[in-house]
Amino acid sequence: MCGETKPSRITTPAYPAYREGTRHNGAPFYEHISFIDNIEGKKTTAAAAGEGFWSIVVGAAAEESIKTGKVISIGELLKNNVIPSA
Repeated sequence: MCGETKPSRITTPAYPAYREGTRHNGAPFYEHISFIDNIEGKKTTAAAAGEGFWSIVVGAAAEESIKTGKVISIGELLKNNVIPSA
């Protein structure tokens, strides 16, 4: 409820049938709450932005390694894509 100065609506969160079939038990809803709390600077147990950055870097290196069949240097990957290491 947002009061008189903002739109207000009461609803029950729902997900598409294909998503409901995954038995996620509402986890994405709670993940979104943690994400917003993190952005607002509130303390959460969710991963910090830096942790997310490095998980993406490692995934990108793994994908590149699979595509090329070569060992990928994280430092070179960041340098070649002009991405400063955090």
